Amino acid sequence: MTAYTLDQNNDSVTLTTGEIELAFSRDDGGLRKLRRVGGPNVLGYGDPHPSVDVQVGADRVWLADRVFVRYLQHSVEERDGGVDLVIVVGIGSLMLYDRYRITGALIARRISVVNVGDDELQLHRIRLSLPWACVGHPETCRFDAPGNRLRPHVPLMTAAVTQHEIWQHHLLAPEMRAELTFEPAPTYGPGLLALHNAQVRETLLCWYQSDVALAQPSIQSNGRALTLLHDLELADWLRAGVALSGGTQYLLVLAEPWAEALNVFRRTLVSLRAPQQEQHASWNNEIAVYEVHPAECGGFAGLQAQLAWLHELGITTLCLLPIWAFENHTDHAWDGNWYDTGDPCAVSDFERLDETLGGEQALRALVDSAHAFSMHVLVDLPMFGCSRASRYVADHPDWLCHDEAGAVADVAGRDAFVCFDWSNKALQEYFVGQMIRQAQAYDLDGYRIVPDRMVVPNWERQLSTHASGGALEILEVTAQLRNALQAWKPYAGIVTPMSGPSGVAASAMCVDELAHQHFFAMLLRRMTTDKMGMWLTDNAAIQPVCIPRICFVESHQTRLQTPLADGLRGSPLGRVGLAAIILCGYIPLLRPEQAWTDEPFIRQLLHMRAHLPALRDGWAWYNRVPATSNDAFVVIRQTAEQTIMGVLNVGPHKRAVTLTVPADALQLQADTYTLYEALSGFPWDEAGQRAWTREQLQHLTLTLEPFGTYFCVVQPVQEPSSFQPSATEHNGAAGEHTSLHVSAHSDLS
Repeated sequence: MTAYTLDQNNDSVTLTTGEIELAFSRDDGGLRKLRRVGGPNVLGYGDPHPSVDVQVGADRVWLADRVFVRYLQHSVEERDGGVDLVIVVGIGSLMLYDRYRITGALIARRISVVNVGDDELQLHRIRLSLPWACVGHPETCRFDAPGNRLRPHVPLMTAAVTQHEIWQHHLLAPEMRAELTFEPAPTYGPGLLALHNAQVRETLLCWYQSDVALAQPSIQSNGRALTLLHDLELADWLRAGVALSGGTQYLLVLAEPWAEALNVFRRTLVSLRAPQQEQHASWNNEIAVYEVHPAECGGFAGLQAQLAWLHELGITTLCLLPIWAFENHTDHAWDGNWYDTGDPCAVSDFERLDETLGGEQALRALVDSAHAFSMHVLVDLPMFGCSRASRYVADHPDWLCHDEAGAVADVAGRDAFVCFDWSNKALQEYFVGQMIRQAQAYDLDGYRIVPDRMVVPNWERQLSTHASGGALEILEVTAQLRNALQAWKPYAGIVTPMSGPSGVAASAMCVDELAHQHFFAMLLRRMTTDKMGMWLTDNAAIQPVCIPRICFVESHQTRLQTPLADGLRGSPLGRVGLAAIILCGYIPLLRPEQAWTDEPFIRQLLHMRAHLPALRDGWAWYNRVPATSNDAFVVIRQTAEQTIMGVLNVGPHKRAVTLTVPADALQLQADTYTLYEALSGFPWDEAGQRAWTREQLQHLTLTLEPFGTYFCVVQPVQEPSSFQPSATEHNGAAGEHTSLHVSAHSDLS
């Protein structure tokens, strides 16, 4: 049994185990102290603050702002090798059971709410907070939230300013829209919020996991500390005597520096999750994705006519935007006008194809031809809802979410859509069955799931689950579809944009929108190259499941999320962005406009990637090669047989940059090396020098063209190159294409 002590006085209740000490206020039940035994306290550096709150009513007020939060009682029990502590508090007519399960250094925190009043309450959210956290001295404490849009290693004193100042000056996040800074957990991110201090080697980790309710992470500040928050999207009509329980907030306080703390986090996350379903080998990092609506090519037949060109370009997977009948405002094929022609995602009938695309036989012919070129074919599957004019609205109103007044609920920000309620089992059965039938009918290779990020509750009174239950049921539907697809075709797959632990568990591949945002921030100099390396390192470190990840410079969504990205098309910066995606091991996703505009460069880049195993499967090392210019983004990709040093100049100036290559760490044991620049097909020539000793590599000077992109295979001089360059190269500085046989390295992009 786990030993513990419990100390009580008029002000507090303190629980101490062999590893952890927790103290709670006997005024409001709030958590006042959290520390390792023998370590510093990491909480309570501000005015007393309740640790729980609830959002209720039509006006969605937080009750703790209006009524007194009162401590009621507590209980402690040793059980199954751990200690269970329950703090009971009252807020108005609600009783909240704040439950802590302590196992070693890990604390699992769960919340239940009971309506003990006589009147029904409309519950919207439950808030779990760690009030006023700081690790060590505020000046040396750092805030991090890997798996989000935040900058890495933000000084606490930068984060602990008013929210208005944070978003105005982009000090916390390069992304301008504050409402998207933190990803909902556990679908789009792990909900990880952390504070760490290298001087005291102490780290506080706080994250969220649930199969019941989503949580929205956030922070509050008082100028010297942060309150770490998870707002559980747990909505329902809470009748008298009814209880409702949410997910789990996990806490870890470690005597570890940041990098090792992330390793502990990942191991802990893996140990808490069910075994991951095996991913099939055909979905790997070798693919390259072409995202297209068939109407952009003249329908199914027009796209079929382009397959030979796409195959020669290096494309291995087609991802078709929705191909079903939709609310088309014209009698013609969709022309790319999302506003006036209509939105292809506003599907009116999932059983009918968009008749302007060519019909069933044309789709079968397209898929058959794609398979003849060894291409996969995926189709986008909008799962947030359907067109307001859809037959489902009249035929199956129980499949839809309704607001408090009983009206069908809109998808947030999309007036043409109404929301599906994925907690409805009949809808799940219909949808999975229909998608399997269509996959079999057209021999599709899978779907790309397009869910809604927002939680839209269904306020219908007679539901089998709580009002917000459908938000996580979409994962169940995705898993059902994946399993049914693979029972029919073992190598069929599901792609989702949900990059959190629960999202990737149901996927064969993930579209990493966060990586796109950060690459774009680096290109626009909102984020330095070393910070980009830190973000990539931390983002990789927290992933409990390794699946292929797709990234892009532009997609059909960047017109809404990152409009300037579409403006980079055909520019040197756009080419650097695409090179960065490939250099860092992401699967590239391309749009037709990109391929048409930058065809020679893209062909060269994709063919080079196909011939270099280290770019597809090698380990990635960021910030391991110091450079004398902040404009140089240097990444090492390495397998046991191959070492590639990628160097990108994200700046507009030609410059000589000195790199400190760690020969020992990279296990470069030969006496002399050449740098084979794979994009051009030539050895690097630096003022006549084409070979470097092992010692010279540690102070290597290279001249970089403005917005230059370089992929240097580090080879011992005795080994001939096995890489065969393509027929043309691309000059990034001048925007011209020249023969490989006449250009020096300084002309390369």
